[in-house]
Amino acid sequence: LLEEFKNSEKSNDSIKRNIESKTNELLDTKEKITSAAAQIAAMEDRLKELTNNRQVSSGLKSELEAKLKEADAAWHDMMEKEGEVTSDITSREEKLKTLSSDESKLLAKYEADNRAFVSDKARLKLLQDLESRKEGYQESVRRLFNEVGSNSHGIVGVIGDLISTRKEYETAIEIALASAIHNVVTKTEKNAADLIDVLKSKRLGRVTFLPIENIRPRSVDRNIEAACSRKHGYIGVASDLVDNPKEIDDIVSNLLGKILICETMEDARVIAREASHSLKVITLEGDCINAGGSLTGGSVRRDSAGILGRAREIEALKEKLVKTEQELSVAEAKRQELDEQTGDLKREVEQLNEQLKYFAMERVKAESEYRNVASRLEELESGIVDSEKLMHDISADKLKLQDDLDELNQIVKETEGELSDFREDILR
Repeated sequence: LLEEFKNSEKSNDSIKRNIESKTNELLDTKEKITSAAAQIAAMEDRLKELTNNRQVSSGLKSELEAKLKEADAAWHDMMEKEGEVTSDITSREEKLKTLSSDESKLLAKYEADNRAFVSDKARLKLLQDLESRKEGYQESVRRLFNEVGSNSHGIVGVIGDLISTRKEYETAIEIALASAIHNVVTKTEKNAADLIDVLKSKRLGRVTFLPIENIRPRSVDRNIEAACSRKHGYIGVASDLVDNPKEIDDIVSNLLGKILICETMEDARVIAREASHSLKVITLEGDCINAGGSLTGGSVRRDSAGILGRAREIEALKEKLVKTEQELSVAEAKRQELDEQTGDLKREVEQLNEQLKYFAMERVKAESEYRNVASRLEELESGIVDSEKLMHDISADKLKLQDDLDELNQIVKETEGELSDFREDILR
């Protein structure tokens, strides 16, 4: 019995030690459970915090993406406007270059035309002065006109002033008229006689007068004219090649009606032979075959220098001056118009340059805003990625702790079961 009691005591001591060991183990396990539960709770709080932060970040991301889109649109809008304004400036500067070139050409032409105008005006004044003084006419004719004027005693005018012809016929017509170019036309014979008395009384010299009422026309025989007109170089009857007042038609016909004009001396010889040397034939250079067959030619002494040409040149200069004056007026108006266009374009370019500066500043601001928002968005997205990775890691750690907690709870159950068995063993 004693031996059994001793053995029983030993067994109880062993059980007590086991109970104590298991109890300590149970306490330790429960502490681990408490610690694990606390960690899990902390992880859940952190996950909730991260989830809330992610939701906030997602909302902020949406806002930043919208702002980034707006900033990008504003940036590109400013760049587009800047490009449009730059294009407008380039276009207007090209127009300014064109206008400047046009104005330079116009100014050069204006100055040349103005110089020509001044020169022609001076030339016209000179010719008119010569005309008024009857320069080129016989001295007696000039003296007569100085004495009585050009509108008295029935004076119609001097032959040289009353007729005109084309430039290429002037030499031939002046040769054809010869000294008759100085003859004075009057309305009546009585007018001529009165003027002769003036010449005598004033000792002014001698003048030939052509009273309209006395002078009868002369003309080429039609058959001879028809035959001559078929020859090479034939131009026409001298009286048909001049312009004159109708009232002196008979005088012009008397002076020039039996004279033919042709191109060259060779032509004149052929035509004169065709007319049987009954007419005077004159070339454009002033050489002539006289009626009867004699020839006159060589260099022309222009004693009546430019008398016919002077009237023509005066009229031509008058027309030219009117035309030049009109052209100068048009050029001046055009120059003013170009000045206005140039001024308008320069003001437009100045305004566009101000716009360009504004758009350039706005573009820089928009670009800066875009880069700022893009940087913030990049940081936010990086933070979201880091947060999600952290949430993933915490979730993984939480799952592992939950597994450990479940295992610890199982250990507690098993330990409590063992303790219960040990207590029952002691009671038995």
